[in-house]
Amino acid sequence: MTTEYWQTESTLDSLRSYVLFSVAAVIATALVSVVADDSPFDRFLAGVPAPIAMAVMATVGAFSLMLLSARGWSVGSAPGWTPLVVALGFSVVAIAVDTVVPFPEDTNVGWPTSVLFYPAIGFLAEILFHVTPVAIIVGLTGWRFGSAVDDWRVWLIIGTVAVAEAAFQVAAAATDGTDSRLVVFVALHLLAIGLAELTMFRRFGFGALMTFRMAYYLLWHVGWGHIRLSLLF
Repeated sequence: MTTEYWQTESTLDSLRSYVLFSVAAVIATALVSVVADDSPFDRFLAGVPAPIAMAVMATVGAFSLMLLSARGWSVGSAPGWTPLVVALGFSVVAIAVDTVVPFPEDTNVGWPTSVLFYPAIGFLAEILFHVTPVAIIVGLTGWRFGSAVDDWRVWLIIGTVAVAEAAFQVAAAATDGTDSRLVVFVALHLLAIGLAELTMFRRFGFGALMTFRMAYYLLWHVGWGHIRLSLLF
């Protein structure tokens, strides 16, 4: 973990992005807890106060990201429009499926709470399902990534983490009595999203990871979510 490495611009950019998104997530969580009578976090956090859970995850994420940065995980090149374009593609697919086989009503949190809730829960999801699992694997294996070349280790990590997240989400959907057609779609959709996100995390850094998640949630959960709750229910 040399001084020279920590002074590289790509590493500093990734850490700056993390600080920005984590502070915004903690603030958004606190505001949701104040303005929402029935906190939308309850179904995800099993009774743990949302501000505490978010602060803990932000801390875990910071240590995870520092480990990954020290091991050279993220190349850190500029992502350009990539996260936004990919998010638009996945959102269009999800919306199209929803118009044919509607998701349950409680899939989306209603507006205006959604404007605060989804940036917060999106940050938590990235730390819980992506950043921390990748850091655990890298920490346990001791692997270091010194170049932009994606060898078998990178794809093994990306595939393992993406499959684990998809399996968890599908298990949750199946136990809720969700239409079996939607369960299959969720499995494939989330697996593809996971692979795309983790690839961007490797190639562009944490900022690209969160930019994709925020754009996807803005389109699917906030924008379309407000429309679907009015049209379909």
